Amino acid sequence: MIRDFLRDDGANVALMFGVLALPVFTAAGLAVDYSEISRVRTEMQTVADGAALAAAIHQGSVPEQIKVVSDYVKQATALKGGPTVLSVKTTQPGEAQLRVEITGQIRTSVLSLAGYKTIDFTVTSESFRGFSNDMEVVFALDNTGSMGVNNKITTLRKAAKSLVTLLASPNDGRVKFGIVPFSSYVNVGLNNRNASWLSVPADGPTGKDFCWNKLISESDCSITMVKKSVCDDVCVLKDVPEKKCNIQVREPNKTCTPVKTRWFGCVGSRPFPLNVSTEQPEMPYPGIMDTGCAASLLPLTADVKPVLAKIDSMSANGSTYIPAGLVWALNLLTPGAPASLAKPFDPSGENRNPRKSLILMTDGENSMVPTWTGTKAGSHIPILPGMVNDTATANHYTAMLCDSAKKLDIEVFTISFLVTDPVTKDMLAKCATDEAHFFDADNSAELMFAFTDIAGTLRKVRLSK
Repeated sequence: MIRDFLRDDGANVALMFGVLALPVFTAAGLAVDYSEISRVRTEMQTVADGAALAAAIHQGSVPEQIKVVSDYVKQATALKGGPTVLSVKTTQPGEAQLRVEITGQIRTSVLSLAGYKTIDFTVTSESFRGFSNDMEVVFALDNTGSMGVNNKITTLRKAAKSLVTLLASPNDGRVKFGIVPFSSYVNVGLNNRNASWLSVPADGPTGKDFCWNKLISESDCSITMVKKSVCDDVCVLKDVPEKKCNIQVREPNKTCTPVKTRWFGCVGSRPFPLNVSTEQPEMPYPGIMDTGCAASLLPLTADVKPVLAKIDSMSANGSTYIPAGLVWALNLLTPGAPASLAKPFDPSGENRNPRKSLILMTDGENSMVPTWTGTKAGSHIPILPGMVNDTATANHYTAMLCDSAKKLDIEVFTISFLVTDPVTKDMLAKCATDEAHFFDADNSAELMFAFTDIAGTLRKVRLSK
């Protein structure tokens, strides 16, 4: 029987294929494992770098710095999921130096079949701390609807709060923060309604009525489950109950109610060229009626609690108009109206004391553009195909505001968070003070690192290894 099997060509071919296929499939599987191991090592190196910077920025005792490292690693790895962290060691190899070493294990797939269920890794990073002067730091943070996808707004909150906590330690009042959440518009707060730099129509009836046919009766009602998008930080499809009935409506049972208008704190753009300038504050910003916008901005303050609370209050909603965030960030950093809390610019022109910085973060391209005609003057309208004022116009206004900031010697940091449009990435890179001030974050760990690296730059902290 065995001789017959060996003489069977078909059996030989099958046997040969099986013998040859095993190393082929094994090699392919090993390639997948190697790629994953390489990716995780790279991300964990980013985590180690961020932890070393975070601890160096924290001007506290050694035990406090060790806790900063531990908290940072836990937070960064929790955002990503990923590998198992076995140990985190923090040491001081020299004066003003800090060394972080992270060891852990990466789970394998194909290698586990050979008994190697995990692969050990070790990453290290060292940082060096210098000194810093008084600072004014203003965030212009994208709060548009797309930030609600894949928990991006949650990641942003954690990253921004991390930077604030790092820079404000010790909390001696030398660092002041301002927050400008933006989407289609910026919300300046209802308390500013009567400010001289703002023009807002009165709330109340418009003189028009909204009418509809009054419901007379409904019958044959039934409840069915339908799939609808339900949004919190992330939008998901869920089965929700929906009531359907036979409705009978007859005239003249018409019901009318007065149409009322209301202001929710949103402000639009002043006419060009004031839309890209902080000059002439006596020319008021238009209040946009019956429109929702992001959380209200927070003027400069050295009190950390309201800063962290404001960041926590941010939510994802609306479209993207980056110039709105930029112009109000500049307003907060400029002495005089409308903010009136900023110190005068450094007379030396070197932005040393105070050191003024603007941090712009967005996850997408401009999708709105201002209009100054008709009843919508000063409002921002969606960009549609064939419009005279299109994305290029909004990008041009963005670039002009970036140039205005740099002419004032304001340090500009820009962060692209999961942006796919190359034009927008290029615009953000050119907006930054220089190449080192632009961050292209492709995941949560990189966004955390970007904010931590910015804190290190502002505290004159750098990676030494």
